[in-house]
Amino acid sequence: MRSHWQKWFISVSALGLLASCEWFRTPLEDPTKDFFQSEGLPYRVTFTPDLPAVLEESFKRESKLFHQGINHASTQGALLKRAQKDQEVFEYILESEGYFEGHVNVSMDTEGKESHIIFTIHTGPRYTIGGLTIETDVITNFTHKQSIKLNEDIVDIEIGKPVDIDKIHDAKQKIEKYFLENGYPFVESKSPRGMLDKDKKVIYLTFPVIAKEEATIIGTNITGLSALNPDFIKNRITWKNGDLYNDKVIRKVRKKLLQTNLISNFNVTALSQEQTSDHLEKNKQNVVMHVKVAEAPPRIFGVGVRYNTSERLGGKVFWHHNNVLGNGEHAGVSYQSSTREQRAKASFDIPDVGGAEHMLSFQNVWLREKTRAYSGRTIIVGSSYEVPFHEYIKGSAGLLHESSRIYAQNMVFNNHFIGMPFVLKVDNTDDFLDPSEGLRLLGEVTPYWRKNSASKRNLTRTQGNMQTYLPFKQNTLGEGKVVLATYVKAATLFVNNFADVPPTKRFYGGGSGSIRGYGYQKVGPYDADGIPLGGRSMTEWGGELRLRATETIGIAGFFEAASVTTKRSPEFATENTLYGAGAGIRYYSGFGPIRLDVAVPFKRRKNVNGKRIDADYQFYIAIGQAF
Repeated sequence: MRSHWQKWFISVSALGLLASCEWFRTPLEDPTKDFFQSEGLPYRVTFTPDLPAVLEESFKRESKLFHQGINHASTQGALLKRAQKDQEVFEYILESEGYFEGHVNVSMDTEGKESHIIFTIHTGPRYTIGGLTIETDVITNFTHKQSIKLNEDIVDIEIGKPVDIDKIHDAKQKIEKYFLENGYPFVESKSPRGMLDKDKKVIYLTFPVIAKEEATIIGTNITGLSALNPDFIKNRITWKNGDLYNDKVIRKVRKKLLQTNLISNFNVTALSQEQTSDHLEKNKQNVVMHVKVAEAPPRIFGVGVRYNTSERLGGKVFWHHNNVLGNGEHAGVSYQSSTREQRAKASFDIPDVGGAEHMLSFQNVWLREKTRAYSGRTIIVGSSYEVPFHEYIKGSAGLLHESSRIYAQNMVFNNHFIGMPFVLKVDNTDDFLDPSEGLRLLGEVTPYWRKNSASKRNLTRTQGNMQTYLPFKQNTLGEGKVVLATYVKAATLFVNNFADVPPTKRFYGGGSGSIRGYGYQKVGPYDADGIPLGGRSMTEWGGELRLRATETIGIAGFFEAASVTTKRSPEFATENTLYGAGAGIRYYSGFGPIRLDVAVPFKRRKNVNGKRIDADYQFYIAIGQAF
């Protein structure tokens, strides 16, 4: 004998259909009025009784009657027919929000100057989630092995919470993704089923999953290469024979290879192999990873333009060859010019020297500068060796020789340095030009020795940066729609006599890549004429809130601070700290966001003659986020 509530169980397999019905999920124009008149009959629309604001907003957004911009009905019959179509849509919305006993009545009053369409909404109780179940032959062993909680760790649906069809729809993909990342390459997640308990006003959800058997990798085949050595791909593949299949690992390898600019496409297919007598465990299968790649053109030629009010117009031209000898060797030359500097650079990088993803690099830089603080010429010749310590951590050590002749404060600095930079990088962000989540850390220590000089004139330059990216909201592609980006930077010089430090080795603040409210090199000590003197220590910190309004347009607001002093220790918030703020627009192109920012200083300083040092505002145009 079935219990009373079992008699009322109703199968609601339509949940899966509702979840995939995109036509009622597509936003239309959000109205501000309930009276309409265009080419057809004038009318007004009323909902009764009062509805929850979110529900009424959904009705109006999906309603044809509320959607201005279409041709309105020209007869009373056509208007009523359109209202009846809305009635069906509203009932779908009620069910998608958990009002399974709800229904909608529509009536039309044609008396008066305009027709009055009345929707009487009987919502009934809103059902909550009573239980969750994954239905598959491997689930008992699977959940026990992983020690998971279905509602918390996978589907993000909480027992006791109101029904949300969007979350139920997303849960199907989340469950499938979870299995793909835990050894099941052939998983197939079906549309969820639901059963209602009308007495308790709850729904019990079942997610059918065909997972087949757990898969162990026993080999990898690579096809599609012509000019590139297959070892280059193998050195960047992190899965090993004996590992369980993991789709997350595949995505990371794909991202890593695409970032080399040597690969334009990367596709992996797991093919099942016959089980052998020495197979490890029952209910497991072997798979071979078939990797198909497409090589990108190895030669790249490009130009770039930037502009800001402090440094004016600047441009860059470059040429790269990303596969010189067939093993991913990179050769590049570039030249950039602006009113402040002209820089020419030649570099050559050899990957996988001494180990997978190790990098040996050589570079020459010729630099001519004419800034507010100094002018002169510099030549740098150097090399470095980079080693990956972890998936997100890299360290490098280098050796360089620097020669320069610098003019500043009526002095000439003839410099010949031997430097040894040590760098540690941590980066788990999701994108180089437009990160929306993750962390970046950079620590750098560079001792310099002056050739043919006493040791007391040597110096050590240190710097540490941290950048964080926190997404508050994401779109259907997982891209951050609202991102809080923050940064903090601290640097100092270890030197006996600061006055003996060449201007090019001192710290300056202001401009692009620094506090944007102040001009280039304008933050810090300055002389009677307002000429920057540079500092021994520096701090910068700030935050930016980025909102992606559409797929191509975004806006940002930011607040920043900086301090440059001659003191040994960096200062974060003292009388020497300057503050600025601003806003900007982002255009998200195929190669990265194009940024337009306007920033203002909180304090405009004057020199001893009463002349303003700082402009009213600063204006920037560049590719990529500010940090």
